[in-house]
Amino acid sequence: MTSAFRTIGVTGVLSILLLQFTSSVVYAAECSLELKKLSLPKAVTAGEPYTVSVSTKVSGNPKILKGHFWWNKEGPFKFDVVSTQSQISTKLRTGNPNTYTLSVAIQYRCGFSTKMSNGVAAKLVVKKPSE
Repeated sequence: MTSAFRTIGVTGVLSILLLQFTSSVVYAAECSLELKKLSLPKAVTAGEPYTVSVSTKVSGNPKILKGHFWWNKEGPFKFDVVSTQSQISTKLRTGNPNTYTLSVAIQYRCGFSTKMSNGVAAKLVVKKPSE
């Protein structure tokens, strides 16, 4: 038995371990995700996949869960997304030719808490496929 263990005892060791664990959990829960700008092609073809990306400002270590997308306030439609420290992206497909306001918000987790980011939007033009 080490002298430090004998000095503080089992209760002291457990208290220190519990304090270290709760400090880690509280620290992990301190994060945020802010969406800055939605980037997408100027025009896409109906039925063809297109890439959308969102620049982000991240604090801490949020775990990205899903992207929530709306076309002219219709939705949300949930998609898996790929994320880096400064950008989130995914491929979408729109079947109907029209001009839309495409909006996105990201669901993420900080520690044990699930959160939703702010939303951003941009104009999307979907053209008919050329025949």
